[in-house]
Amino acid sequence: GPWRADQTCALPIYQRAMGLYADCQGSLMEQKPFIADWRTLTDRPDVVVVPFFISDGLHSFEDIPVLLGISENPKRDGYPVPFEENDRRLWYATAIGTEAHIVDVILAQVEQFDREHSGGITEEEWIAAGSSCGDETC
Repeated sequence: GPWRADQTCALPIYQRAMGLYADCQGSLMEQKPFIADWRTLTDRPDVVVVPFFISDGLHSFEDIPVLLGISENPKRDGYPVPFEENDRRLWYATAIGTEAHIVDVILAQVEQFDREHSGGITEEEWIAAGSSCGDETC
């Protein structure tokens, strides 16, 4: 089914941040709770938006600033940091995946999977899991 903000892989990050910040919520680009609704999702005067992507790209550089209402054309005009509106400030950060150690985290997860699954899965399991590749070119 569709993803919900409370079911994403970012949930542990949200849970940890809840103890560090006055408010911490997940939001999505195309499903509720919508990132475009940040003004009503929290009443905090200072809002920090941190995209949860493996790296910065089209969504983080162009789509999200438009959805947040901080720029009509971020590619051409950029956007202010912080964005100020009605005595509130929105700080838009780079994607969380740009952290240099994210590669180590991903590799550790792959190694853990391999250990837990005796070195991997069979070709049949791979195909059953949704791979359309059944030859050696994949």
